[in-house]
Amino acid sequence: MWTVILSTWTSTQRRIGDVPQDLLPPEVARVLATRGTVQLVAVGAGVHSSVRCGIAPFEDLLFLFIRPGTNVESALLESNSAQVNAKDPDGTWFVRMAGRGVAGLPLMKHERRLEMLPWVPEQEDARGLIVISFWPEEIEYVRGIGGDEERFNGKTPAGLPRSQTNVVGALPMTERWRQLSFRGINALVVISWACIFLYLGVLGPETPLRLLALGIGTLATVSLLGGARLWYRAKAFVRWRQGRCRAEDAGLLIEGLLPLRRAERASSQMLAFGLALTLATASWGTTFLAVTLASTGLWMVWPLWAIHLAQSEPEPIED
Repeated sequence: MWTVILSTWTSTQRRIGDVPQDLLPPEVARVLATRGTVQLVAVGAGVHSSVRCGIAPFEDLLFLFIRPGTNVESALLESNSAQVNAKDPDGTWFVRMAGRGVAGLPLMKHERRLEMLPWVPEQEDARGLIVISFWPEEIEYVRGIGGDEERFNGKTPAGLPRSQTNVVGALPMTERWRQLSFRGINALVVISWACIFLYLGVLGPETPLRLLALGIGTLATVSLLGGARLWYRAKAFVRWRQGRCRAEDAGLLIEGLLPLRRAERASSQMLAFGLALTLATASWGTTFLAVTLASTGLWMVWPLWAIHLAQSEPEPIED
């Protein structure tokens, strides 16, 4: 019966329209609301870390409250995989949720802090807590443990392909990296390719290995632009956690679709690879190397990004 209920509820979310509003079945949200604390488990670099923490179980998103500097916070920066477990002390129900978590802002800087403050456990000081946003992708709910047990297992809208849910669902990994690395700079990529193509066209067909030069030059610019964009996204995520940048600046890192540390490593690798390829273009002359570097536009946008990241507070949202 419960499998049917979860399946029907998930299908309903897919038909709601542009934005599925609820990630939790109403009954699961209700029972979580009766618990003051839950167990949050994070997995980072193959190590499981857990902490008992308060929870604000809104149906559109779960918020958990932990103290900064814990192993759980570090694990969530390394990997967004997380699990939330809750159990009624009387043994009448049990909930296990697997999904993705993001170590976010201090509670008192969060835009939804007024909604969350009533959920903070009495023994905790709200000023010393950070908020973990949690998207449950799979739910196991058991009611009547030890007796006439009923349970259901299933995926929430956050665990379904985004093509089915429009907003909250997961994206294929290749699409996640493409969006995080190039969204907002696609025009620069096209311009850089055009510059390299035109320059090699001016050199003429007598240029040795001209097609190879074109391939190395375009791959160099893609690597440099993608690596620089990942650098910006990662730094913006760190600044967002400090209350200095808007969430939109960090892209998919805010949604827990890629973790911060992986983005930082990928940025370093892409920049190193792009620089190596750029140096290789010197085989066709230092002018071609200069054209490759100049065509990326990084000499113009990177200072602008740095200035933006240096701001002390995010820009006001325009009405």
